Amino acid sequence: MHMRTPQQHNEKKIEIMEKCFECYAENGLTGTGIKALAKACDCTTGNLYVYFNNLDELIIESTAYCMAKVEDEFMAKAPHNPKDVMRFIEEIPYWTAEKHGKKYRLMYQIYTHPKYIEYGKKFFEGVNERYTAYAKLLEPQIGIPYTVIVSLIFIFVRACVHYAMFEDEYYAYNPKTGPATVRVEVTSAPISVVITFIDHGIPYDPLRKNDPDITLTSEEREIGGLGIFMVKKTMDEITYEYRDGQNILRIRKDI
Repeated sequence: MHMRTPQQHNEKKIEIMEKCFECYAENGLTGTGIKALAKACDCTTGNLYVYFNNLDELIIESTAYCMAKVEDEFMAKAPHNPKDVMRFIEEIPYWTAEKHGKKYRLMYQIYTHPKYIEYGKKFFEGVNERYTAYAKLLEPQIGIPYTVIVSLIFIFVRACVHYAMFEDEYYAYNPKTGPATVRVEVTSAPISVVITFIDHGIPYDPLRKNDPDITLTSEEREIGGLGIFMVKKTMDEITYEYRDGQNILRIRKDI
């Protein structure tokens, strides 16, 4: 039997994590069994247990690794000077929706599950540390306190993730539906950030959907609604209207 070197073992484990996470993202957490995972990885079910003690460990490690890669891609696109901010604002929501919408839906499904919620807290603590370090680098360049920059980053990221989850799931994001617009405004008295999403998709009011029962497990809970629920809980105002053939979703966060 050929023995893998530690490096080969780690490379194979990463390959398995990526393929399993993609399989879960495509088919859902509860709709994916061990046989489907093994098929996606082109290996036997026994091979999976060479790298993970159980499915919970596979899910936890795969989610942490793959979502860290998403964060790496996101930060690689982040602006490092004021002139590049508009490029970032215009590009990122659609990039997130097209490339990572399914991954974010899976991540929230996993990290709101009672078994995995502590791992979710740990993941987001790391995200917060990363955004804070980035904001401190920007502070001297744009003359805004890094604490304010961090708030702006989180507002924008939440808006992008919300857009990715709903645009992908309900609108079937497609350039053929017409141009989409993201507007970001900073207002005074009180100081607030307002982000407006405008698209030509089919009419859809996410605010009409009933809030999910978060006391239930992900298996018991009806699919959908978690993204907008989190936005409702974290934003100071969220409104929707369909006007002139356009969906207009507006969220506001006071700083």
